[in-house]
This record gives sequence, structure tokens and C-alpha cells, in this order.
Amino acid sequence: MRQIVAFFFMLMNLPVLFAQRPTHVPGGSEPVDFFESPANIVVYIIIPVIVVVLYIVWRKKIQKERQSPTTNPKEKTGDNKQ
Repeated sequence: MRQIVAFFFMLMNLPVLFAQRPTHVPGGSEPVDFFESPANIVVYIIIPVIVVVLYIVWRKKIQKERQSPTTNPKEKTGDNKQ
């Protein structure tokens, strides 16, 4: 009985599902000309690569600071006069 109710519910909503299909979207399957302008290359390739490289450098710097003990420069030279 449950399956019959679900089937009729799906049949009643079928026109609503077809109404959701976009009609003004071009349906071509040709590839997008990505390299048409240099701005596309800069925005979608170069800037993300720079951001990732800067993030990696920043993370390594943070890890390096956490691993090295913080010492007073006076303690290193032995000029610890009080």
C-alpha cells in the first residue's frame, strides 16, 4: 500500500519536476575557450598557485618557530650580567 501511495505522489509531482528544467540555457557540448583572454589564466591559474605557495611557506615558518625554543639573545653569547 505504501508503494502505491508513493507512486501516485510521484505521478502528481511529475509536472512540477519538469517545470524545474531550465529552458534558456544553451545545450551545446563544445568546450569552453578558456585561453581566450590572459585574464582567465591570471585569475584561475596564477593567483591560486601563488596563494597555495604562500600558504605552504607560511605554515613552514610557523612550524619552524614552534620547534625552535625561544631563547634570549643574551643567553646565547654569555653576556648574562646582573
